[in-house]
Amino acid sequence: MDQYLTMRYVEDAGAGIGLRSDRAGESAIRAAIETLLANKSYRQSATVIADAFRRYNAVERFGELLAKWPD
Repeated sequence: MDQYLTMRYVEDAGAGIGLRSDRAGESAIRAAIETLLANKSYRQSATVIADAFRRYNAVERFGELLAKWPD
């Protein structure tokens, strides 16, 4: 289920094309790859997401959450 949800988020962000495993035959995979390579907006959207992940400091955020934890 989490893979499906992640796939939807990536699609909704314009950063990729979701392929369900039961529909991911050779022609569907080839078509998706050709579409991704032909359309620069997918790369641009993926770059925005990658930049957000790079800026996110998980260790710092976890420390902030622990500091708020009731004793």
